[in-house]
This record gives sequence, C-alpha cells and structure tokens, in this order.
Amino acid sequence: MIKWYRFKNFYSFKEDTFVDLTLKENSSFSSYDTEVNGTKIAKILTVLGSNGSGKSNMLKPLAFLRWFCSQSFTKMDNKSLLPFYPHYTSASEPSEIEICFIDTDAKNNHWEYKYLIKLTRKRVHHEELKLKTSRQYTTLFKRIYDADKEKYVYKSHKLMSDENAFPISEMKSIPANSSTIAYMHRKDSIIASLILDNLSSIDNNLNVYGKNNFNYSNVINATEFYSTEEDIFKKAIKYLKRMDLGLDNIILKEQEVFEKETGERSKEFMPYGVHKCEGKKFEVPFYMESSGTQACYYFILSLIIAIRDGGVAVIDELDSDLHPNMVVELLSMFENEAINTKNAQLIFSCHSPEVLKSLKKHHVYLVEKDDGKSECWRLDDIKGLRSQDNLYSKYITGALGGVPDICL
Repeated sequence: MIKWYRFKNFYSFKEDTFVDLTLKENSSFSSYDTEVNGTKIAKILTVLGSNGSGKSNMLKPLAFLRWFCSQSFTKMDNKSLLPFYPHYTSASEPSEIEICFIDTDAKNNHWEYKYLIKLTRKRVHHEELKLKTSRQYTTLFKRIYDADKEKYVYKSHKLMSDENAFPISEMKSIPANSSTIAYMHRKDSIIASLILDNLSSIDNNLNVYGKNNFNYSNVINATEFYSTEEDIFKKAIKYLKRMDLGLDNIILKEQEVFEKETGERSKEFMPYGVHKCEGKKFEVPFYMESSGTQACYYFILSLIIAIRDGGVAVIDELDSDLHPNMVVELLSMFENEAINTKNAQLIFSCHSPEVLKSLKKHHVYLVEKDDGKSECWRLDDIKGLRSQDNLYSKYITGALGGVPDICL
C-alpha cells in the first residue's frame, strides 16, 4: 500500500508537493480506509480541479515510477532522454520523486520502504532505497552523481545476503538513464524484484503527455485478457450487469480477422453484449455499444486486477463517459472488505463533485494553477472545515477552491 508520495519540479508542479494517504489523528475512519501495522491508510483518493489545473500531473509521478523501475533499462539506449518534463522555469534543475509504501509478505509481516529518485532527462542524479528498521530507515543502496568528478558514488548495505544485495561491482554498469531496480531485477536480485512487484502493481492510464485517450483498441486489448482469464471475466460481467447498462450478459466469440497490410488471417476474440427485449435475447457487437459501456468494460479490468493483487489503480478522469452514479459504484468495489481483501487502492481524478457525497475530507485533494504553477491541498488541511460539513455543497459553491473562475 502507498502511504505517501512526494515530487518536485515535475510538469506543472514546481514546488515540493506531498500527497498523503495516511489519516490524521482526528480523521474520521470510514469503510474507505484500512489499518496496516498501526497506520490508518486511505484506500481511495480523488483529485478534483478545473481543466488545466494539473490533476493529471499530480498522478503522473506514480505512472513514471512504474515505468522507470520496470522498463528504463530494457526500453532505452544509453543516450535516450527520460520521458518526463520538468517545470519550464526550472528546466535545468533535477526533478524529484519519492514514494513510501508497505509490502505485506505471505506471513502477514509488513515491510515499509522509501524509494527516492532525483533526475534530469539525461541522467539519474540520486537514487536511494531505504527499509524501515524499528523507528529508523536503513539505506539498502544509494547512487549519487558527482558532477565535479563526472562519476557516480555508490553505497550498498554490507549485511544483505548475496541474492538480495546490490553489489557495487554490478551497480557500476547501470546506465545513467536507468533505474537500479530495473537493472538489478534482470540480475535476479530478490529485493529489486520485490520493489518492482510493488511499483508494477500501479496500473494506470497515463503517459508522458497525459491521459491515454480511450478508443476501441482498449476494448480489444481487454478482450484478449478476458479470453485467457475466465474468473476475471466472470467478475467483470457481474459488476457490469449491476451498473444498469442494459446488459444481460457478455460473450466472447472467436472470429477470423484479415490484416490488410500483411494479407494474413488470424483468429481473435470479439465481445458481444447480450440484451433482452420482451423476453427475447439478442446480441450486439461491442463496437455498437455506448462509449460509456465500452469504457466500463475496459476500466473494470484494471480495478479487478488491482483488487486481486492488492495493487493500486491510478486512473485519470475516471468519470469520462460515465454517469456519476457509476463512479460511486466503482468506488464501492474498494470499500467492500469482502471484495477488497488485500487492501487495494484507487487513486483517480475526475470532474464529478458527486463523489464528495460518499467520501471524507482526507480522501480528497483539490488542485489549482496560479502563475503557471500547480499546487494541491487535502480538504482536511482547510481550517474551519468540519467533518459534518456538506463537502459537495461547499465545493460547487467555490468555498473550497479547485473550481474554474470563468470570465467569458
């Protein structure tokens, strides 16, 4: 589970920004929260704000961490620029991202890690992994770039066993634009693989430029997965039928597909929605279903996988093409302890203030942009805002901020 993450000089956020998923001492505990190793942590976090305020940019650090720790070594050559952008006024300064998360092993032991990177688009300047031991954190590895000597300084914990270790002799071979985690995972380091498993569980719909726009190829990709995972497909059908989409069932049909460019023929599964009218059933190809139905069919897969693995689903504009009531239904999947048995988390942005009717102050961040810089704050940081206050009413009237100031 993610406890918090922070970032600086990353896209429209110039200043150091802290995103906290832990509850304060006076926070009202709810079914959207859980307790791990004595710490109360939110399972839901939503980001609200006007268009262009920086909502997507607040989620991008998580998407970048997943990519950086899993693909930076295998997907880039040594001279490639890292796929992110600093704030335009600090383009020459390093950007920073740090995350604190808890890993729970098979024996229900909880291990708390902190992972930090400072980097420009050309190279990593500082990378460090720490493990919490009692009240303090122990550095497992660290590499820092000495700009004066134009070389890296390395540190690796000497007490770690060989299969867990980050040997300095290996670390010296890591490319300047690659993650130590990504590199050492290829060398079968147990700790590197454990960290990668946690950060790879951050499923998201973001890229370097923003949200991955939804199109029918997403439906096809989801169908390919559903065709090999029967249990997940059954769960998806169960949830989709509850959302009043008019679906009685969904079936997958294997059909022959002709590739125009290559002239080759192949077989692929295609989804069909099953509907009922006057007691009779009929099938509709999924490309004829509404965009909202198609979006649900795709999004629900990420949520189910996150819940199955105890991961984190990060979704930009969750309410795109969806009725606000459907968004609330999706949130309930993470609320229900019988469904969300591994404390999966959902972090999302949206434009639907209706979600405020279901959430507490500590579940909500607002984002605004002023003078070309984004900033965010959690609702329970607002002085005078009480737990019993109507968050929905206060937000739509502009009392909390995070709404557009429209002057036509």
